Parts: sequence; structure tokens; C-alpha cells
Amino acid sequence: MSEAAEVLGVHKKTVRNWINDGLPVVDEKRPLLISGTDLKIFVRQQRKRNRRKCRPSEIYCLRCREAREPTPGTAKFVQEEGGTGRVFARCCECDSKVNKYFSWRNLDALRREL
Repeated sequence: MSEAAEVLGVHKKTVRNWINDGLPVVDEKRPLLISGTDLKIFVRQQRKRNRRKCRPSEIYCLRCREAREPTPGTAKFVQEEGGTGRVFARCCECDSKVNKYFSWRNLDALRREL
């Protein structure tokens, strides 16, 4: 269990919570053994379940934990490598920094929305 936490960069209590949430263990004896394949599948399912879709005019705010409209006039577009871009703005509710990755081909449409 502690090795799984170390590999994923999380606290071992997080792995313990995952076991309580359904992460299968090899047996109930200590130390708890977790199959790498089971761990990979479980983490992938958790991430997929927690993923939130944003409309083109929204950016996900980590503080609010909601998709929010950015504050008007705060959007700044930066080109990244590999044809991607990133937009930085401020959340309209809590004024925290938010960002969103996008394909550089969609820049014109995204600028119209934001």
C-alpha cells in the first residue's frame, strides 16, 4: 500500500480510502498487496468519473469546483508546443486564477466565446 502511494505521489491514507471505495486487494493479510493492473484501472476510472465537461465559454475553477464563466477582459492566450494553447483568466465568482488547454486551431472560436 505504501509503495502504491509512493509511485502515484499520494498519501497512503488516500490509497486506504481507495481500498474502502472498492480498490481490490490481493488478500486481507498485512501488508496489503495491490495488483498494479487493478490500481491502474481504478485510478483511470476515478479520474474519468471526476472529469467535468466545460462549454467553450467556460473554464473549470479548482477553488469553486465548478465550470465557470471567466471574468470579462481577463483572458490571456498563450501558445504552447505541439499545436496546443492555454488560456489564463480569473473566475467570475471567486476571482481565483483559472486556465484551460485548447487546440490552437480553435483559437478564433474560443476568443469569440471568451
